[in-house]
This record gives sequence, C-alpha cells and structure tokens, in this order.
Amino acid sequence: MMTTIREMAEILEVSPSTISKALSNSSEISVRTKKRVREAAEALGYVPNHYARSLKSRITKTVGVVVPNVIDDFFAKVLHGIEKEASKHGYTVLVTFSNDRRGNEYKNLLSLIKHSVDGILISFSKGTQKSSDYSDIKKLMAYGVPIVMFDRVHKELTADSGTIDDFEGAYLAANHLYKSG
Repeated sequence: MMTTIREMAEILEVSPSTISKALSNSSEISVRTKKRVREAAEALGYVPNHYARSLKSRITKTVGVVVPNVIDDFFAKVLHGIEKEASKHGYTVLVTFSNDRRGNEYKNLLSLIKHSVDGILISFSKGTQKSSDYSDIKKLMAYGVPIVMFDRVHKELTADSGTIDDFEGAYLAANHLYKSG
C-alpha cells in the first residue's frame, strides 16, 4: 500500500502542507526539513499522486489522442511522434482508438475529458466523416479542452488542425528531381 502525505506528516510530526511544500522545494520550508521529508519519502516509498496535484494546479500534464487504429502504419508513426514530443515536455499521452466508429470516437473523447486531459489530438473516424455529423464534437468542444485535428479534419470546426497536402508534396518532390536531373 502506498504511503500518503498525511501518513508522512504523522510520522514526521509536521503538517501535510509542510510535506507537500517540502516535496515541491518551496522556499517557505527550511533546507533541513526538506532533507528530512525527502529522506522519509524515499524510505517509505512515497509516490506523488498525479491526480491530487492536478486538482490544485488544474494542469494534468496529460494529452489525449483519438486515432482510428494502429493497424495503419501512418497512425502508428504519428503516435510514436506524439509520444516522443510530449515526453520531452513532461507530458503523458493517453491513447484511444475509435476503430473508425463514430460512437467509439464520442465515448473516447468524453472519457479523455473526464480524465481532465490538457488537450486532445484527434483524427476523425470514417464513421464521423461519412455521417458529416460533428454535433457531438461541437458539444464536447464547449468544455473548453483544446482540440487539434490532424490528418482527417473538418474545416467547419473551430479547432486547430494539421494536415499534409499529398498532391503538393508529390509535385514538389517531382519538380526537385526534375530540376536536379
């Protein structure tokens, strides 16, 4: 069983806020107390509760991603890139799969919002694209969680997006090859 801040406070005979501030390296706490708290935390196997910390800061350092699948090599590579970049900045990535179904997509988005992610990256399912009904997405956008669309985007949604113009890319590559002989 994990040790809590309250239990550490009882053992060290200080307040839970002193433990919290010491672990956060607050200037309000003496160097001696910080050292004592860190040593106790290590000895007791204390692990900070990510969710408890995020309640105060309202930042979870978590990004949600909704992709149609990982069978497609493209999405596997995109997920690899997202995770690599997110981890550089101290973020954790929660990945969900819509399996190209509109209903799954909505449930996944709602779940990510319930997990208080700081933002969501999404490539829409074929089901959503086929129906052209983005009302569920619009409803979820009202929660204020930033959403960035990639690859499969919808131009009428007021969200940031990132896409690649395959035709333009192929044209530029062919033109470059032609000019270089």
